[in-house]
Amino acid sequence: MTYAIGQDITISVRSADRLTPKLINTYTGKVLPNPRWVGPDCICLSTGQTQFPFRVIDLDRIIGSGISNTTKRSDTETHIVAGTKPGSSYTVTRNGSHWSCTCVGFGYRKDCKHIRECK
Repeated sequence: MTYAIGQDITISVRSADRLTPKLINTYTGKVLPNPRWVGPDCICLSTGQTQFPFRVIDLDRIIGSGISNTTKRSDTETHIVAGTKPGSSYTVTRNGSHWSCTCVGFGYRKDCKHIRECK
């Protein structure tokens, strides 16, 4: 199945742990653009957490998916911001007054130029 960037989805994922192969997790979030270090056989899904803004999921572990029925809250915004290198982009998310970005700089400083660009 093909997932569109920005689409809200709910997916069921088979556990990667060999000891619990029948364990199935369900995740809901927005499909994000893959960073350069994530291959085409994975998707990135937003988590809504500022400390860990997205999760990477192997496509071969997905056993079911659908469009999410959750409504978008008015205090949440997501922006796709172009990076300095050609073809690079970052996802900036605002939940209330908390901002997060998928760039490396945000991981170190908890602030970056991409967030300042969206404010």
